[in-house]
Amino acid sequence: MRLSNKGNLIFFMKKLFLCFTFLFFLAGGAFCEKCGIVFTPSFGLTFADHGEYIFSPSGKRLYSYLEWKAEPLYQLGLEATFIFKYFEFTLGGNLAISRECGQMFDSDWVSSGIKTTYSIHKNDAAGNYDFYAVLGFKVPIKKLTFTPEIALWYYYEYFHAHDGYGWYGGEAYSKNGEDNPWNSIYARKAKKLYPVDLTRKTFDFLGGIKISYAPVKNLSITAGTYIILCTKVNNYDYHYAKPDSGNDFSIKEIQKSINSRFKETLCLSYAFGGNYIVSLSASYLFGGIIQGELYDDDELTTQKSGSDIYSFNVKLSFGLILQ
Repeated sequence: MRLSNKGNLIFFMKKLFLCFTFLFFLAGGAFCEKCGIVFTPSFGLTFADHGEYIFSPSGKRLYSYLEWKAEPLYQLGLEATFIFKYFEFTLGGNLAISRECGQMFDSDWVSSGIKTTYSIHKNDAAGNYDFYAVLGFKVPIKKLTFTPEIALWYYYEYFHAHDGYGWYGGEAYSKNGEDNPWNSIYARKAKKLYPVDLTRKTFDFLGGIKISYAPVKNLSITAGTYIILCTKVNNYDYHYAKPDSGNDFSIKEIQKSINSRFKETLCLSYAFGGNYIVSLSASYLFGGIIQGELYDDDELTTQKSGSDIYSFNVKLSFGLILQ
């Protein structure tokens, strides 16, 4: 089911409101000289590649690769950071505006290793958001502050690929009834393909450290490095067919991994007016392919599934400090 922008926004704001209300009352009873809350709305851009794979039972031979591109996602964010002496606890989230965001590329191989199929589709971000909770402990040393952190992150991505076209060289479609490369003279071109949907839910638990440097008063530069200690990815891939044909089919994928993904961050912040802070930040999330189970219409198969992610985010935020 595709959600409207309004539906996404209402769901997103309800979740954040409940979290922030709890955080506000928690902080209200604990204020001291070094306590406070920072509320931070933001606007960001995310450029991402979401890879979706199907492998042979051994996991060594690639049969299918779908590349879902977001170029970019426009995101509205909101977070609250509770500061209690040397501890920091942050709750936040980001909501992407539903829009066409790039293309999806679909490639298939046969057992001989020939790439027989290649198609290109328009790609819509149709309901994408994330929530996160971060706990850190600050260790100030002169102009430097070291903050070890642990975090929980949940990503929900829903992409809708449509208006596709492609080339089919497999024996069932080729002009000579044999397996041929997709770009051979024997491949047939399909001018109109039916849509494909991808729903991806990712749960990450990460740990790392950020280091802040204050070269002058009110200005700070912060760099962070993190490892995704464990991650779980649930993919649901739905392929549409001709209406009333009964040929629609779905693929479900579950992957789990330890220490296979990484995140790097950089932030420039400037505080002014005693209660305000403006920040420009960037982050890069990346990692290799993680493999797992593959279900065909809810039936477990012997083949393996896979996923990967490469994501670059840049964000401008404005913080209000309450203390």
